[in-house]
Amino acid sequence: MDALLNFISIAVPLIFAACIFRLKNMTMEMKISLWIICALIIILDAYLIIKDKKIKEEKSKREELYNRLYERQELFDRNLPRVLMDNLERNSLLTDFFHTGQKYEKKYNFNKAIKVYRECLNNSDVPEEEKITLNVLIGNCIIFYLN
Repeated sequence: MDALLNFISIAVPLIFAACIFRLKNMTMEMKISLWIICALIIILDAYLIIKDKKIKEEKSKREELYNRLYERQELFDRNLPRVLMDNLERNSLLTDFFHTGQKYEKKYNFNKAIKVYRECLNNSDVPEEEKITLNVLIGNCIIFYLN
């Protein structure tokens, strides 16, 4: 549909300009001035078409980026807490911290969730790899809290 409208917006002024020169009862100056107006319309239409195409390309790139981020977040929501739980099951205190943080997060009480995750993070029994996961969970809570 856009291609048809773009074609019409360029073709109509061209056809009109061609018809102007075929008229016999107009002066040559009047024909030239109308043709110049048609040329300006064509140039403006071409500019708008190119600008619209660039905007659509940028928008599709942004949407693609957001879709990839959303997919990653979905994978994170599904897998990362489970992986963390598997590793934290060795220590019941850490498991309790994690479950408490998840409960607060589900209730949208992000301040308490962050506090609980930080307590879990500060525990010396947490392996280094799991500290990264806890930091990501804290970051997600901060992002959701700010929004």
